[in-house]
Amino acid sequence: SDRAIKFAYPHYHSSRKPSVKETSLISQHQKLGAKLVENNGWKMPLRYQSFAEESKAAQETAALFDLGDVGLLKISGERAKPFLQGISTNNIARLEPGELLPSFLLDRQAQLIDEVSILYLSSNDDGKDHYLLVTNPSHTGKVKSWLRGLSDGYIMFDSDDIFAKIEGPVVVEDLGESIEEGAGRMGIALYGPSSSSIISKIEPSLANLKSFYFRQGKMGGTEAIISRIGYSKDYSGFEFYIHPTDAVKLWDLLLRRGREFGIKPAGLQVRNQVRSKAGIQSDQDTEFISDGVSLYKVHPSYFHLSKPYFIGQEIIDRTLRFSVLKEKFQYKGEEGKIRQTPLHQEHLKLGTTFIRFAGWQMPLCYTSISEEHKAVREAAALFDVAHMGIIEIAGKHAASFLDTISSNYVRWLKKGQSHYAYLLDPDGNVLDDVMIYRRTRDKYMLVVNAANEKKIWTWLKAVNSSKVLIEREYPNKEIEGKIVLRNLKDNSSGNDQRVDLALQGSS
Repeated sequence: SDRAIKFAYPHYHSSRKPSVKETSLISQHQKLGAKLVENNGWKMPLRYQSFAEESKAAQETAALFDLGDVGLLKISGERAKPFLQGISTNNIARLEPGELLPSFLLDRQAQLIDEVSILYLSSNDDGKDHYLLVTNPSHTGKVKSWLRGLSDGYIMFDSDDIFAKIEGPVVVEDLGESIEEGAGRMGIALYGPSSSSIISKIEPSLANLKSFYFRQGKMGGTEAIISRIGYSKDYSGFEFYIHPTDAVKLWDLLLRRGREFGIKPAGLQVRNQVRSKAGIQSDQDTEFISDGVSLYKVHPSYFHLSKPYFIGQEIIDRTLRFSVLKEKFQYKGEEGKIRQTPLHQEHLKLGTTFIRFAGWQMPLCYTSISEEHKAVREAAALFDVAHMGIIEIAGKHAASFLDTISSNYVRWLKKGQSHYAYLLDPDGNVLDDVMIYRRTRDKYMLVVNAANEKKIWTWLKAVNSSKVLIEREYPNKEIEGKIVLRNLKDNSSGNDQRVDLALQGSS
């Protein structure tokens, strides 16, 4: 992966040693008598007075940490969600704004790039999603280069499929280096059993914030992203992402309000201890785990192996060989009553000749085939195609559902656009050729051939149930989330009921 990143022009990862950086809290550390050390290119407090006292505070009361060295990458764009879903091991699609989850980033050999936290910041009306990716200090540069290279399509990330591409592009903004006014961010953390009590003294509403949730708002007058971290039952707390110019103000406020609870500022030694006891490894660990299979065995909750794809997934699947029993899709058509379209009486008035087609009584011609053909070529002709199936696919997982089951790339479609695609079974056989229309951000319309209407409706419902096999080689794979299916030809669709007409010709 290092080689892949190195040659991923123009976003390559430089191994050149940068100058040592300082966080906005350096003056506070010096006032408190901290022992400062260089760590991952940052001058950081190793400890203040006593490691033992700081460790005890983290376990029994509260400890305050400078997270200014931690990477904060903002990922934005219309395809930010599928982008993160494809590069991370966990199920990003289940997040709602205000939620976060831990995940791993793996390379094409399923080797660890970094362990990260992903916060879903917001979703705009213009269709753009915004996430915050929190990285470990030693890996921020590498992760940033990896993400930008994947977004631009410059990195080969799948050894079995050199044409594969992670969905993008996205904007990857390093908030630690942001030059946009007001956009910069850095972190402060408060860990320990008394952390909730301290927070309630400042902002009472935050004390009940659940683990793996966050809020964006004021913290003692400082604008912040406040997240509740629950590494384990014994090690939980809060992390604050604020503008660097507000760091001293918030640091001093937390120390002042936490004094009665026995708060202590703590350095890297205790920070690493807290993470280690919570099962979070660091580069300094003697038994550092880097391969995806071993990581899955230690942290299965960081993985969602049934989602359609993430980098490194297939290596893990092939190694672990999950035994998953899924039904093979089978459809047996039945002869039903011959149906008529809503225009049947109009066809009778025009003296048409009828034929039976795909279970429908349809007009063959009105005057003569040659005359009607000439109208299509030189003027215009109106066709009754109300026998074709019209299916609505809606919900926040609609685009992902269609990208999973169809041969074309649905996320290219803008509102009001359509494209042609095939629906394939797990063996690559064509179930039907269809037209897919994007009506709104999360609502699509599928037009299917009349002969296959019932079969496709049954197939879509089966896939949505996650009970049928959709990929033979990896039977555990399924859609990322449920969608809402509606047959728009059915009376139950009410005012949304639809049938097809076609107007063709040069005029």
